[in-house]
Amino acid sequence: MGVFNTLFATHRLERVPADRVARVLTAWTVTSTAGIAAVTAVWGVPAARRRRPAAIAAAAVLLLTTPFLLRRRPPAGPEGPGMRGDEARGTVEACPDIRL
Repeated sequence: MGVFNTLFATHRLERVPADRVARVLTAWTVTSTAGIAAVTAVWGVPAARRRRPAAIAAAAVLLLTTPFLLRRRPPAGPEGPGMRGDEARGTVEACPDIRL
């Protein structure tokens, strides 16, 4: 487990009410274990029908192509993420007496 997963899990757990933390951790454990079991069973079919090195090579190719399937966000402009140009320059007319 890398640093990102640990920090992200901590962030998510901090947002959960204290009386629900045990349920969330149990759900994460169950779904993680079930997911690993399902993928292992599904991937066992091609490994059984073909040679194991061919199945491992196919898995490697699929893993290497997954980043190309992810959605891409447009890069943040000079005004920062989530802000339009007018908001970043402080010219929003909702509060004319406040300038950023």
